[in-house]
Amino acid sequence: MQTSFKYLIGVDGGGSGTRIIVATSELEILTQAEGPPSALGQGIEKAWRAIMATLALAFSNAKINAPMLSECAIGLGLSGANNI
Repeated sequence: MQTSFKYLIGVDGGGSGTRIIVATSELEILTQAEGPPSALGQGIEKAWRAIMATLALAFSNAKINAPMLSECAIGLGLSGANNI
């Protein structure tokens, strides 16, 4: 089991758009991107497509080849998700 990751990804997803930030495991910010809405109210599949497209844009903006997902840790805050 992998315990450390090369990239840390933060996602702020809502009805007005998706904002992503990518950092190294040492918390150095590498890139950011904004993309289409990823609110869960529009459906999980559509939300994931928006997130993945915005993530690809973020890596492209930084001229970093898209890594394998196993190299990434991701935290998501999406509208329509509830914690009780």
